[in-house]
Amino acid sequence: MNALGIEGTPQLTATLDAGLDIAQLLSDYDHNRELSSFAANSIIAGGIVSTAITLVGAFSEPKATTDQLILENIASLSRQIESFRVEVHNRFNYIDDRLNNILMMTSKTF
Repeated sequence: MNALGIEGTPQLTATLDAGLDIAQLLSDYDHNRELSSFAANSIIAGGIVSTAITLVGAFSEPKATTDQLILENIASLSRQIESFRVEVHNRFNYIDDRLNNILMMTSKTF
């Protein structure tokens, strides 16, 4: 939940939070003007940049976590191993058939 107690998509939540953050920055701007114009402008600029970075992060494509990447690679390896197992099994069946044919031929001739 965000500061307003509203649940929604991460983008909606980030947008509402950003709006509240900017409103708070503007409210604090009046109090910070007593310090100096430069300090007040620096504080509000830093706050807006921070809020913008948060919004960009909320609307960008989610990146796969390390665990997801590891699991995807394990699944890929599992498929490769299964393919290798089938290929080896087929080759041994072929060799077994050929050896069986040789044994049959030798037993008929001797």
